[in-house]
Amino acid sequence: MKPLPLLVILFLCLQQAAAQSPTGKYLLFSISGGLLYPRHPGKDVTKNFAYTTLPDAGGGRTSQTFNGSLGHSFANPSYTGDFINVEVAWNHHSIDFGMGLSQELKDNEGGYFKGGYRYHLPFKGFRLKAGLDLYYVMGSDNKLGSIDNKDQEIDLLGYKAKSQWTETSSDDDGNTETDTYYANKLDVIYRRSSFLAEPKIAITTTGKHFAFGLEAGWMFQLAQDAVIELQQSDTKGKTTHTVGKVSMNNNGSMGGPYVALTVGYYLWAKPKKPGDKPGLFGKKKAAPVDN
Repeated sequence: MKPLPLLVILFLCLQQAAAQSPTGKYLLFSISGGLLYPRHPGKDVTKNFAYTTLPDAGGGRTSQTFNGSLGHSFANPSYTGDFINVEVAWNHHSIDFGMGLSQELKDNEGGYFKGGYRYHLPFKGFRLKAGLDLYYVMGSDNKLGSIDNKDQEIDLLGYKAKSQWTETSSDDDGNTETDTYYANKLDVIYRRSSFLAEPKIAITTTGKHFAFGLEAGWMFQLAQDAVIELQQSDTKGKTTHTVGKVSMNNNGSMGGPYVALTVGYYLWAKPKKPGDKPGLFGKKKAAPVDN
């Protein structure tokens, strides 16, 4: 038999199983140990540009070149993990939303928010779910390098980083205070954020209290924002000041195929079965699916 008729028969069988297996309603809280992506999140990030310095003590401008790189560490496989997810289900549908951490470099972590939809095919003791999640990933600050900013002005990328800056603050009574800070160095920081789509399929058990699942999918990047931020720090290393930001071209994406294990707890469940009563936060519960 050809593959297409087999797929049609399988789809009809799944539809019949879904029609005969009510899911009820539930609220599921779940966590995961992390989503692993074997593909690299992008090529090495490098940035080279010319700049000039003007000493406060006098003299002419000096032309120099900045050479910055994040090295091969930025191309390590990326992951998202330690995420918290809440799923609200009714009949054959559910929506989910959550948050978590993401990593691009060994010691630098960012965060993300996610939300999506899933369609359920319930069977006795487990569910097959297919859906799509959308992610907004906020990247971490990764330093490309630094330029000496002490006692000299730096002219770069259309901005001037002076050797000192002032900041004005006010209290609740309207009194203002102006503080002067003396620059020590100018850090060149790379940061990117991404908007991603994640088609996925998952198999989840349907216990009375806990749910264990295995899911797999593929992350696709829809959009990316990458910037270079010029940030001064004072001589005490306690105060920073942003001189300006410059947009960069896209640099790879945090994506590719992934697999993950999840564990969840039913905060509330109401099966479609006469006589069953919903449970809530430790009260007696009935399984969300019970054929």
